[in-house]
Amino acid sequence: MAFFPCSNHHAPYRGPSWGVYPAIVTGGEAERRKLRMCEPCFDEYVGVAEGCMVEVIDEESAVIAPPCWSCSMPCRNGDSSSIFVNVYPRGSEPRSFYGRTCETHRESAVATFLLR
Repeated sequence: MAFFPCSNHHAPYRGPSWGVYPAIVTGGEAERRKLRMCEPCFDEYVGVAEGCMVEVIDEESAVIAPPCWSCSMPCRNGDSSSIFVNVYPRGSEPRSFYGRTCETHRESAVATFLLR
């Protein structure tokens, strides 16, 4: 049994926890979380990140300006936030994802990635 409940479904679970560190940065302010998840919730979370964000593998992929994670429209710099997600799969190398959100979808990004 994990010591902490899953950050996603908020119930105890058996087995190790899987770590996720998301941050949403707007201007000079950042909202960050440290999430502990059971394996099924972790897999679902990573699936969402893979589907709407850029995986940062090298310096070139970190420079890409992806569209809004929700509406897929280009984000204007003054009206957008950056989303950073680091995931730590057990037995594998950490993975990093980068995305953007327009102001219209910022609250849904907070709910989806910071699990609030």
